[in-house]
Amino acid sequence: MDIIETNNYKELLRNSTYIGRGTTAYCFLLKNGMVLKLFKKSYMINSLFSEQKIKERLEDIHDIQNDSFIGPEVLVMNKDEVIGYLYPYINAKTFKRVSSKTTLYEIYEHLGKLLDDTKDISKKGFYLIDMHHRNMLYDGNYYVIDLDKGYIMGQQDYIYRSNIFQIYDTIYSEIFDIKPWDNIHFNNPDFNRTFYKNCWVDEYNKRELFNAIRYYTHTDNPTIKQMKRIPHTVTRNTYY
Repeated sequence: MDIIETNNYKELLRNSTYIGRGTTAYCFLLKNGMVLKLFKKSYMINSLFSEQKIKERLEDIHDIQNDSFIGPEVLVMNKDEVIGYLYPYINAKTFKRVSSKTTLYEIYEHLGKLLDDTKDISKKGFYLIDMHHRNMLYDGNYYVIDLDKGYIMGQQDYIYRSNIFQIYDTIYSEIFDIKPWDNIHFNNPDFNRTFYKNCWVDEYNKRELFNAIRYYTHTDNPTIKQMKRIPHTVTRNTYY
């Protein structure tokens, strides 16, 4: 894994474009087409920055990345301190910003590739953390970014199912406007049972749920907007 040594990170930001910030870092699009994720230098709020083995952690994530899971390509260091990393810019929308006219067929079309790649990182023992709509990008294909809170746990059976759950939870949460950890209940008991039976399983031929959505929207290929209209209630989880 390549390393850039710098004692003045502002030089890297010359002619860059500010993208946004999260809990651990600021992100900038550089003129070379890479994204610089620059860690916030605060031990109080940034567990990543204060982690002793952050270099090894990012190198592990670099080694498990694939077409769908975009990890760090270059470490940015100041002496012995990791201050950030570079990863390729993906010109796609966050899943939350996907058009409400996107259809069920389009959502499922390339899901198989994402699930294959999820199985690949799971076999390598990688456990996803911080999975949400801002970290899932979509342009017909799916991409997951900001992997740095995840970590290698070794070969454990539950990793794949947990990772798959987080993938589907992100997709369905945005379709039905569910916040993380909230509960959704569909008014039609048959559809409710079908949804919970099929929405977080590991095979991609989810024909039973697919057909149920078509049936209850009265549309052969419903859009996200039409799917949101399936009568349901959301119970807010106030614990988190």
